[in-house]
Amino acid sequence: METPLVPQTTATPARTSSKRVIFKHVLRKNIKIMLRDKAALRREMIITVLYFAILIGLNALGKSSGPPPLVPGHTVNPLVPGNTLSTYFPKPGLFSPIDTMEQEYQEGRTTIAVAPCDTTVPSFTTAVYSDLKTNYPMLGLYGDYDLTWICLPTQQDILDRANLNQDLLAGIVFDNDQPTLFSMHVNQTLMPSYSAGGTNVSHSGGIPVNSTASGWLDSGLVALQHSIQLSVIRVASAAGTNGATLVQDVSFRQEPFLAYRGAEAFQVGSIAPMYYIIIMAITSQSWIKMVLAEKEKQLRERLLVSGLPLWMLAITWATTFLLKGSVFMVVATVVGKILIAKTDVTIIFLLVALFVVSIVAMVLAFSALFKTAKVGATTYTFAVMIPGVVFNYITDINVTLKGFLYLFSPIGFVGSFQQLFTADQYDHQGVHWSNINAVVSGSNNSSLTVSFGMFMLVVDTVLYLSLAIYLNQIIPGNGGTTKACCYCLKKCGKSNISPSNGGNGGNGGNGGNGGKYSGVDEENPVPYNNDVVQPADEIATGHGVGVSIKNLQKHFPATVSGGEKVKAVDGLSLDMYDGQVTSLLGHNGAGKTTTMSLLTGMLDVTGGDADIYGLSLSHDLDEIRTMVGICTQHNLLWDELTVLEHLQLFGAIRGTSERDIDAKANELARQVGLGDKIGAYSKGLSGGMKRKLSVALALIGT
Repeated sequence: METPLVPQTTATPARTSSKRVIFKHVLRKNIKIMLRDKAALRREMIITVLYFAILIGLNALGKSSGPPPLVPGHTVNPLVPGNTLSTYFPKPGLFSPIDTMEQEYQEGRTTIAVAPCDTTVPSFTTAVYSDLKTNYPMLGLYGDYDLTWICLPTQQDILDRANLNQDLLAGIVFDNDQPTLFSMHVNQTLMPSYSAGGTNVSHSGGIPVNSTASGWLDSGLVALQHSIQLSVIRVASAAGTNGATLVQDVSFRQEPFLAYRGAEAFQVGSIAPMYYIIIMAITSQSWIKMVLAEKEKQLRERLLVSGLPLWMLAITWATTFLLKGSVFMVVATVVGKILIAKTDVTIIFLLVALFVVSIVAMVLAFSALFKTAKVGATTYTFAVMIPGVVFNYITDINVTLKGFLYLFSPIGFVGSFQQLFTADQYDHQGVHWSNINAVVSGSNNSSLTVSFGMFMLVVDTVLYLSLAIYLNQIIPGNGGTTKACCYCLKKCGKSNISPSNGGNGGNGGNGGNGGKYSGVDEENPVPYNNDVVQPADEIATGHGVGVSIKNLQKHFPATVSGGEKVKAVDGLSLDMYDGQVTSLLGHNGAGKTTTMSLLTGMLDVTGGDADIYGLSLSHDLDEIRTMVGICTQHNLLWDELTVLEHLQLFGAIRGTSERDIDAKANELARQVGLGDKIGAYSKGLSGGMKRKLSVALALIGT
């Protein structure tokens, strides 16, 4: 059975402790709980040190490796006279070649023109033309297709032939002044897609097949170019048909190409944002666990019914997480400066700090969606980690979509960090305050600046905080009162408890009927039953009504499908007088605990109302909570706090001045028989001692 409410004797609570004192003690509670969870601290420390050490090691390895020696890359299928012009690769099993030239051939384009060329006039170009026609008469990887080589006087003749006949596969134009130089002209459909940048450049062994340059290989253009070069070499060296032995293979690099960085360095660039996301997700997982553990055990509601404002509770949590997150900010900035040395360190710090702040806001918003710590923490971790990691490897996204995805802060951080790395490694100047608004060339997010990413992190923080405020008002925890979904609108936000359902009643809280409530509600008539209430004696009645309950109702959903609602409290009306101890007696399930929970706001009221020293339960709940103390049926205590720390915390919330908190806490502990247990953790107390501590928490304060 609940211990009776312990109301103050005035309608206006007199607090002597300031908001600063309350904030200090609630924050101290959060920090102590966090520091006393040794397992979580060790786990976070090990993961942070390990992941950052891997990044630093890979970065050092990439810098020390140096550029690879110039070795043959992709080799064009045996480049000796008489063989077909092919798009063969040394490792064809890695993927299926496109063989674009073969597709062009099948569409009727089978002719290759050479200019300036006249078979009747001997020249260098004519000799090359003859060599090509003799040594490369066919095209094909899966089959042999005859090629037609023609000789045309000028480049314009090649263009005219292409427009009129539509049969040209390619046009080869030699320079008049330097005949060994030539250019190739092909249909646009034959050209591979091209984008500058990327990371797969100048690796040992040639171009990886998944790089942006591989399109030049599998289209057949490299084979054509290499064959022409061999012909030029043979003609220029007068080596005849044996000239092919001068060049056995070829290394290929797409141009314009970027400065060399070792493969390990590129790996760091691709995984660094992912590591940051993983570390932050695991670190902040313990944050949301702390918040949800209090909600799951009803400790949050215990604080709220004692008069702690929800906004202050949220601020203390945010401050706690920022203090812990500051360690990540510093370490991540130091590691970031090692990875991207040319970028201004203050920009790295600001980016990391904005990311951490947004994660704190996200934790507060996510915590409103769940009631249990295990489910909420697991869901949150995957929700943060997976999108950030996946986005780290996605490059081909519409710019507008990218900007929209930045509303999820892990993605915004990944995109911005990638830009910092690109500016450092490719532009070789890094990001500074002078160019923070400039587009980073070579970046996958090239249309989104670093400053835009930072701005979006600020927007994310505001958005998440707004969601946290809204969701905590409309989604119930394990107990507590809630508001309508549209509570922010004036009409919708009003309480669903109206005066007709037992409103203020007037007359100093006496129910508007001389301390007696008529007991009839116009919409839901429930007769007032005097037989179930023991009349107050004359002395108590003379002191006036302190608590007046009027047609109070609480209905719970049916326990079985299709059943009737459970009426835990059904039209209770009762006056409690000053100077009188009022006890609620009844069998199990009679509604005693529910009534006390309704009067303190631990449960929403279905109907009716109550006045507590002139304050309405339906309109003045926050003020009422500062006036009353409650000893709940179950012990709602923190295992990680001592007896003294419990009393100090609730003493501050309940209005005890800072200079008197310790003295009053020790005195109250002695009075309830816990004087010798003042420094003991609550988890080490016996059941009886825990009840004593719960009583003391209900009594402490002004």
